[in-house]
This record gives sequence, structure tokens and C-alpha cells, in this order.
Amino acid sequence: MVSNSSHADHWWIEVDLATEHLPTLKRKLMVYSDFWRRGQLGPDDVMPWVLITVPDARRCSEVVRLIRQLPMQSRELFTVVLHKDAAGHIVRMLDQP
Repeated sequence: MVSNSSHADHWWIEVDLATEHLPTLKRKLMVYSDFWRRGQLGPDDVMPWVLITVPDARRCSEVVRLIRQLPMQSRELFTVVLHKDAAGHIVRMLDQP
């Protein structure tokens, strides 16, 4: 959980080192998607966002392509950023209402 004085977000974070084959990663993303579609909840009875950090732009494109293959309703759960941008992304999300 990440929070500020008025807002809390829950995140599951996948640190992708580009060592897994894309079909393996897609299966992992489907687990998150299926979890959400079944109406299951994570910590504090909310569905966490899924932040996937990747080492470079190429891998980012590959992962985004995988997410686009997921059911439309669950795609919004996922965000892909470079490793170096992960902390900043979470902080920016806290600043949004």
C-alpha cells in the first residue's frame, strides 16, 4: 500500500528483467486478470493496481502488446514503466484525485 494524507493505493509490482519468455509473462498477466474478473480482492479488500517495471523501451513495447491481448475490462489494471521511472509513477498516481 502506498498512501498520502488523503489517498491510498494498493499495488502489486512485477519487476520484469526480460528473462522470461513472453508466453510465460502473458500467463502471469492472465492470473491477475482472472483474479479481477472473478471479483476477488487483495489486501484491505480492494483490487490492487499492477505495476510492471521493465528494463528498456523494447521490453516495454512487448509487455504493452501482451496487455492489449487481455480481456478489455482488465487492461486498466496494468501499467508498464521503465525500472527507473517506477517510484515516480507511484508518487504521481498519489497526487491524482
